[in-house]
Amino acid sequence: MHVARRQPETRLRRGSGAFLQEIQDTLERFLDKPWTPFGTLLDTEGSVWNRDFAPPLDVYDHDDSVVVRVDLPGVKKEDIEISVVENTLTIKGTKTAETTDGPSHSERFYGAYSRSLTIPSKIAADDVKATYKDGVLEVTLPKLPESKARQIPVKG
Repeated sequence: MHVARRQPETRLRRGSGAFLQEIQDTLERFLDKPWTPFGTLLDTEGSVWNRDFAPPLDVYDHDDSVVVRVDLPGVKKEDIEISVVENTLTIKGTKTAETTDGPSHSERFYGAYSRSLTIPSKIAADDVKATYKDGVLEVTLPKLPESKARQIPVKG
């Protein structure tokens, strides 16, 4: 059974929330795919929607550094690549399946991923540190002295 896709009259603006945009994009993909006996929408390779994987992250902007925490469960430390060019942090890698015989139904992501974000401060790239524990990558990016917040006294 194939459901005809309804053309939306207006798209949600990005400013109204990335979450709402993601829901709209997912629904549009949902209506473009045929149903399977498993009740999910599979592409020809058997993965859900065949969409790009963007690992979720949190960013903490401290006075002297920016800390980025990225959820990468099931990823080996050797499969993570981190680079900093000017003030852009890029995290790349690959998540491989545990077994070679594929499951009958899968909603888990396997394959390459990449995530880049621009840090709003100048970074001391030579001093960047990264740790990986329990599926969470933590990257600490020290700010250059000219990027640190300074208190300016008001004289009267």
